[in-house]
Amino acid sequence: MAEIPPNIPIDLRTLIFYNIYQQKTIEKSYENYEKLCSATGKLPFSFEKFENFFHLCSKDSLSGDLDIRLCVLSDVINEKSTEKSLNDLRKAFGKETIEKDDHHYWSERFQNSSSPFNLRTFSDLPIETVVKLVERFGIAKIRQLRNVSHGLQNILDKEVKPPCKKIQINIRDRGFFVEYRDNRYLKMKVNAVEKIEGRRKEEDVTILFKEVSPELKNPKLRLNFLFIDLVYGYYKVSGHLEWRSHPEFNEARQKRIDDFKGFLASMNHKIHSTFLTMTASNVEDVVTVLRCLKSGILRKITLTIEQESESTLNIGEMVATDQWKQAKHVTINKLISSSIEHFYHFDTFDIRVQEISIEEIVKLVDALSKSPDFTACTIYKRNCLDTEALKRKLNLENRDPFQTYPIPNSNLFINFVSGIKITRGEEDPRSPRL
Repeated sequence: MAEIPPNIPIDLRTLIFYNIYQQKTIEKSYENYEKLCSATGKLPFSFEKFENFFHLCSKDSLSGDLDIRLCVLSDVINEKSTEKSLNDLRKAFGKETIEKDDHHYWSERFQNSSSPFNLRTFSDLPIETVVKLVERFGIAKIRQLRNVSHGLQNILDKEVKPPCKKIQINIRDRGFFVEYRDNRYLKMKVNAVEKIEGRRKEEDVTILFKEVSPELKNPKLRLNFLFIDLVYGYYKVSGHLEWRSHPEFNEARQKRIDDFKGFLASMNHKIHSTFLTMTASNVEDVVTVLRCLKSGILRKITLTIEQESESTLNIGEMVATDQWKQAKHVTINKLISSSIEHFYHFDTFDIRVQEISIEEIVKLVDALSKSPDFTACTIYKRNCLDTEALKRKLNLENRDPFQTYPIPNSNLFINFVSGIKITRGEEDPRSPRL
């Protein structure tokens, strides 16, 4: 499909294509055009220039944005009914292209006013002015403005920074819900849930992520926190609802997760978020989300992997991502299988491991002592560790077992009160972890 001639004003281009669809001659089209210019107080182009425009449009197919205001005004002036005007425009440009509310707004506006007709709207203002005005609005108001016109929608989705700092996405069997917050308060909550008729679920209902896409797809979005939960929900237990995990997904839940992953894959930019907190049932879903976040901006990763199996988690694919390599803090609430070397670069980390040898701990201490930004780490080991052998290997002095040991030839301290905790600087080993 060829592009419409770019040097013709969009409202005039749309009108000419509408006239061509209605099989109006050039002369009749120009006569109608002069009538519209008189009604709007504008000077018309010469017949020769209009004729050139007409011929250019007659050789091309209409594609791109539409502006139906002149078309609707033409139908009102020519006393065409609102219903016939809408039907004719939809036949000319496609039913899905012409929104009924948009058409009726302009039709009613022109019918209830007199010449000269004002065609200007909020979206006709300079982009810089629109951006400055809209950035003062809340997210719910911006959502409403997106429905005004396609032109304004494009400005809001590409030029205006969404006014939210936290987004929480929860996937459910029959849909999902999304919460938008600034640093403290809930600003808006969106639910997208399949309808149920009686006890039968409508199988043909598709839940799309259009409710969340305007914000996540906006390249100017700047989040502090992104929460994604693919596991937890309310489930009926002994006759009442409980908030709990549901690791064994049914097909409906998996379909929602696949929809969400497909939505993420469709984005042409990385999401800007400082923190990611995610609950999932497998590493693959986590990796999909990680790769959609901007590396270098993502600083903290908190993961809860819910599996009924007691097997350890292989995070090999995860640690290979740039997002992992450039993050500064990580917490994984699941037994993992991974070389401890993948954690050397973190400022803080909190992990659970099946096995870790004394030699690995010695290498870890050496690496952390050389790291200028390291602060603290805690390693929970499933099997018992020979702490006495480790003390001898690190040349730790004999102390009360509840005390923190200074590690010789380093600025680090270690204690064994709850797992293996290494810190830069001494602290009370019984103090709660942050």
